Amino acid sequence: PHGSLIGTSSVRRAALLKNKRPDFKITLFRGNIETRLSKLDRGDVDATLLALAGLKRLNLQDRVTKIMSLDEMPPAVAQGAIGAQCRIPENRSDRQLWSWLEAVNHPESAVRINAERSMLKILDGSCQTPIAGYAKIDDNDCLTLTGYVVAPGGERLHMVEETGLIKDAVNIGIVVGERLKVQAGSDLLG
Repeated sequence: PHGSLIGTSSVRRAALLKNKRPDFKITLFRGNIETRLSKLDRGDVDATLLALAGLKRLNLQDRVTKIMSLDEMPPAVAQGAIGAQCRIPENRSDRQLWSWLEAVNHPESAVRINAERSMLKILDGSCQTPIAGYAKIDDNDCLTLTGYVVAPGGERLHMVEETGLIKDAVNIGIVVGERLKVQAGSDLLG
C-alpha cells in the first residue's frame, strides 16, 4: 500500500525501490534472514526484500510473496557468483589445485562476470553506491550487459545496455561503465 515501510539491508535495493515507488519509506536494517523475517512478523516493517537464493537455502521459500524480475530489481554486479583465486602454478601442488579449480569453472559465468566487473571497475563505486548490473548470453553467442547507477534516494536512475560478441565481454563492460559514468556524473559517482 501507499506509504509502506520497507526494510532492507541493501542501499542498491533501497534506491531502486524508491525510484519505482517514491511513496515508500525505507529503513535499512541488518541481521540474518531469520532476524529480518522476525522483524517483519513483529510488524516493525510492512515488507522486506530478501534474496530468493538465501530463502531457498534455508527452506523458507514459503515466505515469498513476490519474486521480482531482473527489470524490477536488477542484481548487484556478480551477485550469485562464487570466485576462487590461487597463485599461478609454480609446482606440482599448485598445478593440482589449478586443475581442480579449472574443473569447476563455468566458462559462461566467467565471461558474464568479467563484463560486469569491468563495468564496475570503470564506475569505481563503493558498497554505498547503488550500482546494479547483469550480463546475459543469447543463443547467437552475443553478450548483453545492462548496467544501472541510481541516486541513493532513488530520484534518478541511469541505465545503459550494450550488446556484442562474448569475446569482447571486458570491452563491453568498459563501454557500459564509461557511458554510465557520463550519464550519472560526478555527483553520484564522486
